[in-house]
Amino acid sequence: IAVVASLNYYSCYQTLKSAVFSHLTSVRASRADQIEQLFERVRLETVAIASGNVAIDASRQFIDAYRKLDGVRVEPDMDAALRQFYQQTFAPALEQETGRTVEIDSLLPETPAARYLQYQYIAKNPFPMTEKGGMLRADDASDYSRVHEAFHPALRRLLPTFGFGGLYLIDIETGAIVYSEGKRPDFATRLSDGRFARTHLGDLFRRVQRAPERG
Repeated sequence: IAVVASLNYYSCYQTLKSAVFSHLTSVRASRADQIEQLFERVRLETVAIASGNVAIDASRQFIDAYRKLDGVRVEPDMDAALRQFYQQTFAPALEQETGRTVEIDSLLPETPAARYLQYQYIAKNPFPMTEKGGMLRADDASDYSRVHEAFHPALRRLLPTFGFGGLYLIDIETGAIVYSEGKRPDFATRLSDGRFARTHLGDLFRRVQRAPERG
């Protein structure tokens, strides 16, 4: 009886083991197929957006308007307000998330254009931190704000349409983030240098810059 029971147990164990492995292999193949389909869908959506008139027209005008801000004067009160935003709003949230103390000077954008736009669209923005994208335009009468008012609503509509978490327009020559829907602290900074150059977005920028051919 013991021998028969042992053989029966071993046979059932092997059958069950084989069935479990077959199931896991099937699940793995199914998940892999779903992931491949997801990336292919994102790729096609990105191609569709990049080839659309809205994205092309917006990119050209945002890049031109951003470059006009090269050397813009940033008033002391603007710098003070931007520093206050980082001290009171962004730095505490970052420290809580990372568990590390951060230096404010290391967070502030490097270029005058970036500090100017971050003051207008982040520090002076009346919306909460996670809803900065709700602002339509700044009241500075600049070409940038005119372009922002013209294209921001259409670009925002792309997010729920395609299920994206964010949208960036980047100058391929300089690496400047000339537009971001969410107005996070990387807005208006450059991916060619500075603290955001070493992010995944910075790596992607350099890959596209090296091979900018369509597709």
